[in-house]
Amino acid sequence: MIAPGAFEPDVGGRLLELDTVGAVTPVRFGQTDRLTEDGSQRVDVTVIDPSTYFDVAGFAWVDGDDAGAAAALSEGGAVLLPDATAAGAGAERGDVVQLRTSAGVSEFTVAGTYAVIGPGFGVVGATP
Repeated sequence: MIAPGAFEPDVGGRLLELDTVGAVTPVRFGQTDRLTEDGSQRVDVTVIDPSTYFDVAGFAWVDGDDAGAAAALSEGGAVLLPDATAAGAGAERGDVVQLRTSAGVSEFTVAGTYAVIGPGFGVVGATP
């Protein structure tokens, strides 16, 4: 279910009160710029909470795994990339990519790459 801005802040807690719900996790969507050698590229960004996301879902890993991604995202300064974005950037797990943030341009280590069909989640980061 996708409904940007349509949920009250306590919806996660209310969902957990249902007998049929075992876990919830917030997922937020946005866009930013990935800096490239010849300028920048607009990319979709998904922000997850790594302490709860992998209890609910995961990724189709090309290079990486849930436990390693959760640990890297929890430490901060890491992102997950769709395999096509990684290939276009010439980036592999362990490499650094630059993204525009609210604090300016920041460097992030690629903690894993995942396969997508269609738009996917784009660049995946974590809540601070």
